[in-house]
Amino acid sequence: MGPYGRATYSNVMITFLRKIRRTLIESGSARRYLLYAIGEIALVVIGILIALQINKWNETRKDRVQETKTLENLAENMELNIDRINKRLTMISEDNRSGRVILDALKNKNSNVDSIGLHFHHALLNHARLVFSKAGYEALKNTGFDIIRNESLRKEIINLYENTYIDLSVEQVWGQTVEPDNDMYVVENFFMYEGGSWLPKNFEKVSQSDYFYGLVNVADRQRFYYGGLYNETLLETLRVLQLIKDELGD
Repeated sequence: MGPYGRATYSNVMITFLRKIRRTLIESGSARRYLLYAIGEIALVVIGILIALQINKWNETRKDRVQETKTLENLAENMELNIDRINKRLTMISEDNRSGRVILDALKNKNSNVDSIGLHFHHALLNHARLVFSKAGYEALKNTGFDIIRNESLRKEIINLYENTYIDLSVEQVWGQTVEPDNDMYVVENFFMYEGGSWLPKNFEKVSQSDYFYGLVNVADRQRFYYGGLYNETLLETLRVLQLIKDELGD
């Protein structure tokens, strides 16, 4: 009930009491009109209480609808992140193979390996730039964390986005620091083609380059490291997602 509704009830009560007082004075029937006045006042008070309760029920219903929508958005957000992690893990596995192919080709000085240009490219990728979608979480922050009644679930969601995801982003800085060295070496020693194919300008020179071997080995170690972190993040995201589904009754 809005302020105007409550004001209307108050005005009605004041007007009613004034009429009762005037009637009592004029008629002298104090007892009969006093009982009548008390009954009318009680009805007005009950009406106000009912209106307030209805308003409270409506607000609660709106909050529950908003909570459900918020949890559904978070679940959709997490499913998107899970898909991104799975795709990145698949790419890491494929690029690990490229690393082995390139090291073997250089060792045996074999430049006739099928799709060797693509293998050169992927052998240096460390996949240190996995970006998570946080739209659902940002919407939750704008709405207010208290919209989620389950305190334990609320803490799990906050921990996933504020700790697990952020910690992973910090760890990815290590992988990003080697990118300038990779780029400089590739520009100086490779022909770069559309579609991500890199072919050495001088295969013999590259095959004897300890620096290039180092770049490939570092990328391999970083893929192994990030693969482990991505798997841990995947499991944590799946766990929190299941908690949300349990809360929604899915």
